[in-house]
Amino acid sequence: MESGIQSGKKPYAVVFSLDSMNGLQICRTLARQGIPVIGIAGDPKHPACWTRVCEKVTVATSRGDRAIRTLEALGTTLGSKAVLFVCNGLTSKEELPS
Repeated sequence: MESGIQSGKKPYAVVFSLDSMNGLQICRTLARQGIPVIGIAGDPKHPACWTRVCEKVTVATSRGDRAIRTLEALGTTLGSKAVLFVCNGLTSKEELPS
């Protein structure tokens, strides 16, 4: 049984902070090279969430344990390892100053 979103050979690029100019530009550049892209945005109303270059757009925060859980859940659907591009500070609870 084949699992995952993609059955091709190129690994996915997962771009955190699609809802930033840097994130959108990275998605466009990768897609132009034939790399499948999944965008993760914190603001579902941001215009970048409507881009056609991402195969999938997920809404999630880039802060705390939710960000890690989002990546873990996404990873189980891919079928292979992906490359993570972080355009804004992705942090976990352990990394935040007290």
